[in-house]
Amino acid sequence: MGGTCLALASTSDKGTRDMRSATSNFLNSMISSRMVAIGLIVAAPSLASAQESSEPGTTHPILAAVVIALGILTLVILWKRDTIRPGSFKRIEPAEAPPPESGLVLFAMLIGCLIVSAIAAVLVTQAQGVDPEIGRTMPEQGVFTLLVGFGGVAAGVGAMLLACRTWALDRFRFTSSGYLTGLLLGLALYPLLLSVTMVSGYVFRLLGTPPGEGIAHETLNTIVAPETGAWRWAVIAGAVVLTPIFEELLFRGLLQSAVVSIVRNRWVAVLIASALFVGPHIGPAIQPHVLPAIGGLGIAMGVAYERTGKISIPIAMHAMYNGINVGVSFLIA
Repeated sequence: MGGTCLALASTSDKGTRDMRSATSNFLNSMISSRMVAIGLIVAAPSLASAQESSEPGTTHPILAAVVIALGILTLVILWKRDTIRPGSFKRIEPAEAPPPESGLVLFAMLIGCLIVSAIAAVLVTQAQGVDPEIGRTMPEQGVFTLLVGFGGVAAGVGAMLLACRTWALDRFRFTSSGYLTGLLLGLALYPLLLSVTMVSGYVFRLLGTPPGEGIAHETLNTIVAPETGAWRWAVIAGAVVLTPIFEELLFRGLLQSAVVSIVRNRWVAVLIASALFVGPHIGPAIQPHVLPAIGGLGIAMGVAYERTGKISIPIAMHAMYNGINVGVSFLIA
């Protein structure tokens, strides 16, 4: 585990190889106030096209059945690969855990990153002179996304590099490997997450609060509108690139590592980090029936991180999830 924190790790290590193998089997047989709008937009794709038509109570049963079947198939493969079985972290050697004394330091780093991000958001907002009653125009949102996004990412990268220099663990090291594996995992897991959202939508309908129809967020409607212009791509870049990097560095790289160092239980750490990952997405701008899928995504990314010790894998999984959601929104539009 020695060497630079920017080392070029081999793609043939056991954890990554096992993860890639599971993904290939399936393919062959998705926080802070700085980017709240983006996080909520891409975390809440409209499933109206797969779940219901414009008439209340009508569904597309064949499409729904296919999606749910693919989701079940994903669960079966993960179970057979001993990825999600109880005690799997004891049977398959996970990434090395940080020492117990690192927990409070990692929490402090996490808080520091959030403070830097919040300060950047305030400074950019003041510089733009945004009227809170009117909100940002698309050019203003694009500038805000890029400036604050890069600031948050810089803080997260700095924290991870400091953690790597302090404890010299692979889980804090940036490598060139793992991104393709993460993208394939994100693609393979999407049917499962989509089926979770569909089932959750049905449950909410039974409870008398049916999911909305069409694209689930007004800002996303603005992004996909033809008259929006080129600034939409700045917002999309923030959603698909900057947000996944920032959130995974914080929730998996710092928070989950901190919990693991204290409780010494991988599943507890994954579940706590995933629950806190869902928290910032709760609010009036997002339909509640998608929250279980967001939690599922957090669990999947947390497990991948503990299995491989590569932060690149959950980053790529998150980017793929967000990218698919943006693409689906364009198709719906």
